[in-house]
Amino acid sequence: AVGGLVNLVSRRPEGREARSSVSVGRYGGNGAGLALADRLTDVLALGAAATHAATDGYRDHNRTRTDGARLRADLDAGDGSVFLEIQGIQQRQQTPGALFASEVAANRRQSAAVYRRDYSDTDTVLGRVGVSRPLSEAWRLEGELAYRDSDRRFLQSFRFFPGTAATQDRSVWTLTPRLQGRVPLGEQVAEITLGVDVEQTDYALLTQFGPQAVDQ
Repeated sequence: AVGGLVNLVSRRPEGREARSSVSVGRYGGNGAGLALADRLTDVLALGAAATHAATDGYRDHNRTRTDGARLRADLDAGDGSVFLEIQGIQQRQQTPGALFASEVAANRRQSAAVYRRDYSDTDTVLGRVGVSRPLSEAWRLEGELAYRDSDRRFLQSFRFFPGTAATQDRSVWTLTPRLQGRVPLGEQVAEITLGVDVEQTDYALLTQFGPQAVDQ
């Protein structure tokens, strides 16, 4: 998991593939994964994957469960190619809160009673479309358009009084075109990449202290 997300590695399948995994770890940790892919024709390939990971955590009231699924299609058209990928991730987490130094000394794994209702649940949807196409023998155009939407619901208490439910929503558009080429320089050949990264982020936070919105 990366940043609280299941990392579903995606790549273009070369043929029929099937992979699975099962894991067991400390503190009630367990995980499983399954990935299937097939190149249906010389032009079209499809792939799908699903993963699950859960743990009780080191602290009390610290159980986390993360599930993810991904679908991908690859289309080869002549010298160029296009891919489309959609991924969904769901995370459910109990948050144990902070401890005073005396509580850490007594039992660092405990969670104070005021935090027993605290949680952080996040649903994330990601989509990507990418293209790669030669422009000439020396130059190639590659680009990717991606969208990510994360909806988070959480409750975070303070030490001397309980908190209230809150929401945090974030959506991000990303565009990354690249122009790659090979230019002769005397007896050598220089590899050149020209590109730009464009990102648009919309962020909205609603807590007991009021709303907060940011466009960036």
